[in-house]
Amino acid sequence: MFEIFCMGCDAVEDVGFEVDRPDGWGDGCYLMLFIKTRAYMTLEGVERIIPPNTFIVYNKRSYHKYRACGGVYINDWMEFDGPNNFMDDLSIRFDTPVFIKSEHEKEISSIFRLISDTFYSRSRRGLETCALLIGAMLNMVSDLCPAEKKYGRYHDELLEVRREIYSSPDKDWKIADIADHFHLNK
Repeated sequence: MFEIFCMGCDAVEDVGFEVDRPDGWGDGCYLMLFIKTRAYMTLEGVERIIPPNTFIVYNKRSYHKYRACGGVYINDWMEFDGPNNFMDDLSIRFDTPVFIKSEHEKEISSIFRLISDTFYSRSRRGLETCALLIGAMLNMVSDLCPAEKKYGRYHDELLEVRREIYSSPDKDWKIADIADHFHLNK
């Protein structure tokens, strides 16, 4: 289940705004941003200008650096935790910006606002509702991502084996058995 630590919507920062966290957010949580203005973002050691309506989920302890680009900086943001494999079935990849077309910008912003309002209301079932809304938003963004490239004929099967290994670490996994399943030489 997802757990929110802190979040904000339509956060406006001045021209000098910059975030530079070499080890990610303090206690090792995920960071989700929906950036609404042009911004500079450092990705794989290269600073780039990213357009408004960019969505990104930073992995735990991932380096993240972003800053205002010639004007105020506005974003929706969330520091949260979740299941270790929550991104496995999505087309979104950690630390990879996703451009959201303008026709979907209001939907993403509305869900962020609804999550924020629910989170800060402290209602009886609010945390459960927030978790469901986060999942729904990630599914929506995933549907807006381009289809993932296939890396080989066993790609999907190997991902499934990885999921099984992660979900059943107590099972006696043997390379020979996995290779036999795919009719491969170990």
